[in-house]
Amino acid sequence: FYRDLLGFTVIDKYEPDGNLYWAMLKLGGATIMLNARCEATDQPAQADPKLRPGHADTTLFFMCDDVDAACAHVRANGIDANEPVNTHYGMRQLDITDPDGFGLCFQQRLA
Repeated sequence: FYRDLLGFTVIDKYEPDGNLYWAMLKLGGATIMLNARCEATDQPAQADPKLRPGHADTTLFFMCDDVDAACAHVRANGIDANEPVNTHYGMRQLDITDPDGFGLCFQQRLA
């Protein structure tokens, strides 16, 4: 999702047994690290569905130069996205959700 659909580049990763446990990703000036919840030796066979609803409480914010271009990019890659909105505090924002239910907000300052 982050690499193939959003356009991040994987700059480092840990996958000792062919399973990805963490990855460092970069897009423009943003660098993020995504990490599995458990160590390799403690990974459950499948995700715990009780954890997913709590993901909606978390949003990662990314500053970007052109929110409308970001919106066009994510839509072109099949990601459901509403039109960006202008906030009362001077930001133009695009909100989407990643496959794990975490919110992602791409924003730019209004002139």
